[in-house]
Amino acid sequence: MNRKISSSLPMLFFTAGLFGAAGNNSSNTKDVNQECAPLCYAIPILECESPWELSGAAIYQQFRAQASEIAILSGDTANQPGLLNNTAPLFQNPSFAGNPLNAYGVENTEDFGWGFRVGLGYRTWYDDWKVNVRYTYLKTITNNPSQNLAYGMGYNPSQYANQVINGQSTLTQAVFGGVQRSASQLFRNLDWGVSNIFNDLNFTLSRPTKISKDLELTTYLGIDVSFFTRRVNPVFTNAFDNGYLLQSGLFYQNYQKIQWWGVGPMIGLHSSWYLAYDWSFYGDAHTSLEYGLSTSRTATASKSAFTLTTREATIQNVMYQYSPNYHFALGLSWNRILEEFDTKITFNIGYEATYYGQVLKSLIPEINYRTVNSAGLGIQGLVLSGVVDF
Repeated sequence: MNRKISSSLPMLFFTAGLFGAAGNNSSNTKDVNQECAPLCYAIPILECESPWELSGAAIYQQFRAQASEIAILSGDTANQPGLLNNTAPLFQNPSFAGNPLNAYGVENTEDFGWGFRVGLGYRTWYDDWKVNVRYTYLKTITNNPSQNLAYGMGYNPSQYANQVINGQSTLTQAVFGGVQRSASQLFRNLDWGVSNIFNDLNFTLSRPTKISKDLELTTYLGIDVSFFTRRVNPVFTNAFDNGYLLQSGLFYQNYQKIQWWGVGPMIGLHSSWYLAYDWSFYGDAHTSLEYGLSTSRTATASKSAFTLTTREATIQNVMYQYSPNYHFALGLSWNRILEEFDTKITFNIGYEATYYGQVLKSLIPEINYRTVNSAGLGIQGLVLSGVVDF
């Protein structure tokens, strides 16, 4: 037999009583059926059901990262027709030579990828407290082939690449007519790949609060643990001065690997609004503050016509720190109670977004190297899930 609907409680009493004495009834709850605690589920609960909940979901999401520029796409005054073949004077205006024209940053364009989420919950017999564990896995791989460029345009590696790898004072040193002069080194071709592997595990303790027959609010506390590995590998070829010809096996590349693991407390709120015909609108939000280790590694390799050998320079950095993260989800839910099987089934479709702050410590390989501060990783996309209460 299903439990009856409890009377409405003011939000102030709900907030104060959620983590207080769960079994105490206020004077306004005299009509509440004694079988139901002041805090209980907003949906019908079967008398003979078991306390287990099993969930599974398919996720289709993508990553967005800060501090991950690949290059600058620009035209350059030092690489205009006539300069490369010495038919025009070089740097008649030194303060103007080498400055980029119509430049803009090239960001990592990342594809969506499939992942999964599984969960197991156990509802106690005491006032409907629920213990839940949930695991999420997502992996995406994106390959970006070189694009055709307009005449006079080229790629200049970003600040995350080591620009003194060839023994020059900077990568922007070029040779014209046997004379080394300062001029921006632009490449006609840029190919890059991005790989992300994300894992998240959380343990929560929750207790649904029945506000009315059409509204449920569930507050939960827990522990959140996250791991991810991110790899980026841009490869530049066919420089304007022909120093990195692709057909000769010459290249300039910058491999980046960033890893993070962290653990910390989390708090969240789940809400469900009943619409009609077993459909509901749901929302979910939680935040956690994790403490963990961010590891960054940059390895720049180059083989050019000037060196004829492959050279590589590597920098690695580790840093323990805090990372705040935020999660939001909205969607539609459909559920049906199968009384003959003492089971409830639920299907959800929604959109969610998660942001991890301070976890990307991209290295800038200057003479005294430094890291980027306050850069984070975002994840967003579609979620299709199913839940079975039995």
